[in-house]
Amino acid sequence: MIADRGERCVWCINTEGDELIKTIGDGHIQDPYGIAVAKDGKIVVSESESDCVSVFGDDGELLHYFGGTGTEEGQLCRPNHVFVDSNMKIYVADTQNKRVQIFSLPEEGLYQN
Repeated sequence: MIADRGERCVWCINTEGDELIKTIGDGHIQDPYGIAVAKDGKIVVSESESDCVSVFGDDGELLHYFGGTGTEEGQLCRPNHVFVDSNMKIYVADTQNKRVQIFSLPEEGLYQN
């Protein structure tokens, strides 16, 4: 997967790198930066300029987004890299706030630990 900041989308390419499988976001993602894939296939994308993180289904449909500009718990400022662990916890490098925030990704909804 490739975050294309110019086209405001994520390109999903096969492992050989010679075939585009699908695009996610299609111009609706603001400044995609970090990408992670959860064990259930959900795709997590940090959006640096909009200070949020979006979660897409494996079909590319937007399921959730969270964050928002600020310094309070749950708010983000220039999130960069993301990681999803085996317990479906999303780790977000909240760059300008100089911290890592951890969010849970349950079956329904999204909440912060």
